[in-house]
Amino acid sequence: MKDLLKLDVTTKSEENQIDKLFSFYESCKFDMVPVAKNDKRPIENAWTTKNHKEKSEWLQWTMNGLNIGVKTGGVSGITVIDVDVSEIPKELEPYLKGTLKQTTNKGYHFFFKYTEELPKTRIDEYKIDIENNGGQVVINPSTIDGKVREINCKPIIEMPKE
Repeated sequence: MKDLLKLDVTTKSEENQIDKLFSFYESCKFDMVPVAKNDKRPIENAWTTKNHKEKSEWLQWTMNGLNIGVKTGGVSGITVIDVDVSEIPKELEPYLKGTLKQTTNKGYHFFFKYTEELPKTRIDEYKIDIENNGGQVVINPSTIDGKVREINCKPIIEMPKE
């Protein structure tokens, strides 16, 4: 009914799902950032220097219609491989399984335990961004262009050496 009538409301069932999801993020020790509605840009000045690790704060942001991002790098203990194509390159496929994964509008985010020596960078050949210190990625339950990001809530593993 909500979708049919295009209502911008959160149902009790969705609230329970979001609460479970945020409990998972809290257990991962994620540091979040408020992000503009239907966007990827943080709305907070100096967002890289502020910490937001409380589930209650994240819930308030979503109730106010904001997207949320998770900071990458040491602050959240994660390095994210952002694949901007729907088909994962064959050379990378074996290495991107078994960890926390999220769909995006163009492809996927693969979350690995923080790898300090990897710089935040773009690999044009594979259409991949490595998000590490100083970065962030928009995370479920955020939506961009009406598409909700889906996440598998698997444990985050070490990045394969290969």
